[in-house]
Amino acid sequence: MLSETKIFGSIFPSYILNIMKYSLSIFFLLISLHFASAQIGINNSNPDDNSVLDIQATNKGLLIPRLSTTQREAMSTGTGFSQGMMVYDITLDILFVGYGNGASANTKWYAINPWKTEYRTDNNAITAHTTAMTATGIKHGNIGIGETNPTEKLHVDGKVKATEFIGYGATPIGGIIMWSGSTVPDGWTLCNGVTNNGITPPNLSGRFVVGIGSNGTTSYSHANKGGLDAVTLSVSQMPQHNHTFTTSSNGNHTHQIERLPYDSQSSGFSMQSMMGSSNSDEGWTGVDTRNRGASISTNGNHNHSGTTANKGSSTAHENRPAYYAIAYIMRVK
Repeated sequence: MLSETKIFGSIFPSYILNIMKYSLSIFFLLISLHFASAQIGINNSNPDDNSVLDIQATNKGLLIPRLSTTQREAMSTGTGFSQGMMVYDITLDILFVGYGNGASANTKWYAINPWKTEYRTDNNAITAHTTAMTATGIKHGNIGIGETNPTEKLHVDGKVKATEFIGYGATPIGGIIMWSGSTVPDGWTLCNGVTNNGITPPNLSGRFVVGIGSNGTTSYSHANKGGLDAVTLSVSQMPQHNHTFTTSSNGNHTHQIERLPYDSQSSGFSMQSMMGSSNSDEGWTGVDTRNRGASISTNGNHNHSGTTANKGSSTAHENRPAYYAIAYIMRVK
């Protein structure tokens, strides 16, 4: 049997009264929401003026829809979804916000933040600090792009394109490059033999550089030095050669010969005089009309000696190829 209650002279069943109580509660709730400028506060009697929903809690959080990657991407099919859709991808552990206008062709998902906080104990050398952020491809402060287990501060598996690098660069400490600028960049020093940051570069001032090793004729070891700006050749360094020369004509000249006079009264000849080209008196004793011949003998093999005049000088000659001077610098930081 239902209980009854009399109100203002009327009798109402108990269940009717319960309905009235809930209706009044809803009515007053709606009235309060209306006076709160359509703002809803949960555990908050004074919701923020700029919020539609203001939730306060001390031991609870807000759960939004949690979907797998397959489920999330399936939302893009068909009519798609409206802009601002938010879900948490439990496959990737990343919060996504959707961009779309109701057409699947224009639907895209954007990761709000690919980072996730990883708790670490402070003062632990082998782990990150409590403020360190890690995510896929990140390990204790190392960032990996295309690399899930980075071993350096930035570990890229692939090509890197950048318009400028700031810092000391990828050249290892001790590396030497040619530098055309007027000011040596930070972390580098001129190769002038002066110690910088505890490192002494080689003194390459006014020198060419040759590679260590042998090219088949000459072997070069580390820090070898040699060569000259100019060279004076010695006789032994000159190539084999010879010189030709001719003697001039000696002009007209005469030769003297000895001729024996003829004596018909004797059986031989006896020298009376020498006949020369200018003698007018042949000095013969007796007269004979016989003709006698005369000849001169050859002088035998002989030679002529002489010395050619000096040409040239001992001036040293240029020993360098065409050059353009720039600086060698070495990384020291």
